[in-house]
Amino acid sequence: MRQTVRLSIDTLKGIKILKKNYENEFNGLKLNQGYVVSKAFIDTKSNLKDGESWKKIRDEKFPLGDFNGIEKTEESRTTLDLSDDVLKGIDKMKQDLPGPFSVNWVTTGYCIRLIVKAGLLKLRGEQKSN
Repeated sequence: MRQTVRLSIDTLKGIKILKKNYENEFNGLKLNQGYVVSKAFIDTKSNLKDGESWKKIRDEKFPLGDFNGIEKTEESRTTLDLSDDVLKGIDKMKQDLPGPFSVNWVTTGYCIRLIVKAGLLKLRGEQKSN
């Protein structure tokens, strides 16, 4: 299902990093941003079942370096093709995260930011172990 969302520059940068890695896994097959977010969600969801585990992801420091390839003026509004399972997962995050994060609500864009960050942290862990 198509989801229009506004993403932060660091989220877009994270998607580009994950996309490059995932395309290498699939021998150069071109992937869209929605697939990248979906794969990051599926790859990390088994370890991130509650608000406290997402809170650890939020608090983890992960420098993305400079923003090469992404202009600050680049449009941050994008449309992602996400599976129903991923959309349900994001909806569950939007219900579960306000309590542990001490806020009234979280946006879809913020949930995607956490998913991308979790995917990047998983990737970093895999690269360190190799």
